[in-house]
Amino acid sequence: MPGLFGTLDLSARALGVTQRGLGVTAHNIANVNTPGYTRQRQLLEAALPVNDGSGAIGTGVEQSTIQRVHDSFMQARLIQEHSSQGSLESEARVLSQLESLFNEQFGDGITPQLSALYDAFEDLAVSTEPGQPTERAALVGVAQTVVATFNRFDSQMAELQRSTDRAIVGLLPEVNKLIEQIAELNQEIAKAESLAPANDLRDEQERLIRDLASKMEITTIEDSRGMTTVMFGGGIPLVDGIVTSSLQAVADPSHPFDPTFSAIHVQTGNQSFDVTSRIAGGELGGLLLSRDVHIADARNDLDALAFSLVQTVNTQHNAGLGLVDTTARDFFSLVDPTQVAGAAAGISVNTEITSDHDNIAVADGTPPALSGDTRNAQAMARLRDALQPSYAPGDVLAAPPTGVSQSVIQQSANLISSRGRAAELVNFSLNQQGQILAEIQDRRDEVSGVSLDEEVTDLIRLQSSYQANARVISTVNDMLQQLTALI
Repeated sequence: MPGLFGTLDLSARALGVTQRGLGVTAHNIANVNTPGYTRQRQLLEAALPVNDGSGAIGTGVEQSTIQRVHDSFMQARLIQEHSSQGSLESEARVLSQLESLFNEQFGDGITPQLSALYDAFEDLAVSTEPGQPTERAALVGVAQTVVATFNRFDSQMAELQRSTDRAIVGLLPEVNKLIEQIAELNQEIAKAESLAPANDLRDEQERLIRDLASKMEITTIEDSRGMTTVMFGGGIPLVDGIVTSSLQAVADPSHPFDPTFSAIHVQTGNQSFDVTSRIAGGELGGLLLSRDVHIADARNDLDALAFSLVQTVNTQHNAGLGLVDTTARDFFSLVDPTQVAGAAAGISVNTEITSDHDNIAVADGTPPALSGDTRNAQAMARLRDALQPSYAPGDVLAAPPTGVSQSVIQQSANLISSRGRAAELVNFSLNQQGQILAEIQDRRDEVSGVSLDEEVTDLIRLQSSYQANARVISTVNDMLQQLTALI
């Protein structure tokens, strides 16, 4: 049996352990509303006994550690879901703007203007006025409106693409700052954990990692020193211990839309290489996808529509005769008439048509042009419903069109509806992703979050333990006083 002084020491040690337990509980309660905080708990173990001739005598309780109630699987899921959420949010913003651009609710979209063009051809075809000067002028005006609509839409999408590129460049300093902060915490955690668990530092690092995951898709690995390695793109390191890489925006002269658009390079020491195609997920991945796929596809489809319009109208127009001579003339012009790319920005009405409306080939192609002959205008009006292979992005004039058989009006309607479907799909996915992320967060909080009910129960338990050990000390103190009085 230990002596009275040994018992005092044993109870005093228990009081100290209980006080530290109260501190842990108070720390949990104080952080009940702190985002990303992981509940901590005190782990206890029996102190090593003392052996004497009568056997092993216990020496009380010791605190072995203060442990984070942490689920690494949930943390990995949160990293993944934050990345998906960030990507979908940035995609949804861009696709919403594209959808608004192509919104034809107020009649100023592509399809209504194309319909007005065919109406103008029809008005010209049924005109009985000699020479049809009024209808010819009206047709040119409508055609110029169609051209202006194509030019405007392409210009607005180009600006949306440029603003998305600026957003990409503007996001990189935030990404690089997070990378630096994670590396700094690696160093602090390794230093702190040589003495005790760095629970609060680990919480802060996990919060930063989730923030980084919302910017780009990453994976993490923790080494034996407690340091976290952060990688992307299938194993390219951003943080390796205290060594960091940074992401830099570098002008990409090979970009198909604008040589000033940025490629993303990873910079490690003196080495730099292009990783644009390796970045996925997160806000950065969503912006790259929006710039190089969503907006790019819309611009390509608009080019294909403009090229199909030019080829169908010009082919028929060249088959007819104007009032002045028998020269075959294009109705529309293109800056580069050999390929689909750039057609929306490069379309215009042939200057020979705008300068002299009599050059519109209204009559049938057999000279001379007879007064009142509008058969070619009738044929151009019938193009509204004519089904023929349409041009697709990447096509060139020297090869047959590769698109499906459809009218230009149908091609336009498909272009508009595809933008709407893309926006609807991403918004649907975003809503689902929000629910998934909330569910994973709830599961994480069930394991690692602070429950006030549990903490109050711990307080009561610790209070009882403290009172019991204090009673032991009080009793031993009375016994010592009695012993002193006897002596």
